[in-house]
Amino acid sequence: MLGPTTEELGGLLVLHEVPHLLGLNVNAGQAVKLRLCMGAYNRFCAYAEARCVLCHKLAHNV
Repeated sequence: MLGPTTEELGGLLVLHEVPHLLGLNVNAGQAVKLRLCMGAYNRFCAYAEARCVLCHKLAHNV
């Protein structure tokens, strides 16, 4: 299982309510946020997985 996701909010790291979330499309594509760190700070998402998530999020803007 993946660790909790965090989002920086005013300098503080807060837990996201969906711990397995890999990407977030904010304000109809004004910003696309990707989760690259998987739980432990020394474990990162695979490049192919990050690329697929990014393409999926960008497809919402077409």
